[in-house]
Amino acid sequence: MISTLLFLLGLSVGSFLNVVIDRIPNGRSLGGRSHCESCQHQLGLIDLIPIVSFFLLKGRCRYCREKLSLQYPLIELATGIIFVISVPLLLKQINTDLLNDINYLAGDYQPVIIGLTVLCLFLVTFLIALFAIDLKYGVVPDIIVWPAIILSFTYQLSVTGFRIWSLYIKLKNDTDGLGPYLLRTEYFRNHALLEVKALLLTVVGGLIIAAFFYLLIVMTKGRGMGFGDVLLGLLIGLIAGFPRVIPAAFFSFLTGAIVSLILILMQRKHFGQTIPFGPFLILGLVLSFFYGDIFLANYLGLF
Repeated sequence: MISTLLFLLGLSVGSFLNVVIDRIPNGRSLGGRSHCESCQHQLGLIDLIPIVSFFLLKGRCRYCREKLSLQYPLIELATGIIFVISVPLLLKQINTDLLNDINYLAGDYQPVIIGLTVLCLFLVTFLIALFAIDLKYGVVPDIIVWPAIILSFTYQLSVTGFRIWSLYIKLKNDTDGLGPYLLRTEYFRNHALLEVKALLLTVVGGLIIAAFFYLLIVMTKGRGMGFGDVLLGLLIGLIAGFPRVIPAAFFSFLTGAIVSLILILMQRKHFGQTIPFGPFLILGLVLSFFYGDIFLANYLGLF
């Protein structure tokens, strides 16, 4: 039931994302009724049912019979599937973020986890939009990437604050043990500082990636990357956290190089031509959550 509801929610969000993908890069407002891009006729309810409308209308506009882009059902379907897959992974990651070796969480923290999961779903939505827009138009709109940066920092800050607060509550309520005593010693302050340092490392990791991309822009005189990639690098660093930002960057360049080589061999691209790097940054981020720990344990272990 939950998976079905998540899938339907994802389909609806994907339908809205199609509007965002078509309008934001072209400087158009998100307000107003949806209309056919060819004949400009306003669309009715039968035209706007995610996925279903595309097949009912046989992939053509109901008014001018112009072919509709496959982008619409693909984005809707992909968003639905991603929502279903990502929620269990997000819950697992959030639980990991909120637990440490001594398991100091106290009380009912489920509302916190639900809130953080919703926050992460918003981030996932932003990432899907950035992926599709950069792939289609080769741009990373500030109006999308900046709110995503703010959301990702808010997530990291919330996790840090909650872990410090939960430790305080745990020690305060431990009246039969050493809790009150530990609050008066350096124990609590030192653990709080460790959490703050972890947050600072995450921010610094994102800034280093952004600075590295900016250096590439300067060195290539803007031919290799755009400033949107700098902001996207900061976003990836904030979401991945430290040290997972390292494999995220590595996987981004690796997948970008592999796809570029394939396109050249297929004669779809030539040496000197560029391809959007944003999708590979987002792909590298996803891969880092699955294989980042293996990469850090084995590859960096060599050094």
